Amino acid sequence: ESEPNNSVARANYLPLGDTMQGSASTKDSWQSDNDYYRFEVPSNGRLTVDFTYPNRGAGDAYYVRILNASGEEVYGFDLGGVDGDGKYVKNYSMFVGQGTWYIKIDAHSSWASWGATYNLTITHQAGLVETEFNNSTAKANLLTLGKTLQGSASTKDSWQSDNDYYR
Repeated sequence: ESEPNNSVARANYLPLGDTMQGSASTKDSWQSDNDYYRFEVPSNGRLTVDFTYPNRGAGDAYYVRILNASGEEVYGFDLGGVDGDGKYVKNYSMFVGQGTWYIKIDAHSSWASWGATYNLTITHQAGLVETEFNNSTAKANLLTLGKTLQGSASTKDSWQSDNDYYR
């Protein structure tokens, strides 16, 4: 990770399959640290985020957000100090379309993650998949007769529902 990478405009490029090491820290101990990474997805498919860090007990550790090229949050994860093995995020079904994507990693100075090194690897498997946001007839994904499409009922907000439309 190179600093500052605290915005989409300053995002570090992360090639698919490569591992980036970073940390949540700033020169001011009372602040937060937002790290942005940009990656290119060559085709529609399933995205896997492998995000690990040392387990440091209870409390907040990171907010991890997957953003589309427009900067809209598509997927989001609030991780605790005990989630450092990465299993929750890695096993989550995330389907994305071809193009430029970003991941934002946010931590605060009072959190368990402060000063710890994290590892981030993003991989992609091409396939016929749902792409968000397909939440209306106007944004419906094309489903070819006789083909199987992968999708999931998930949303960036745990209190919302997910409506998926296909045409």
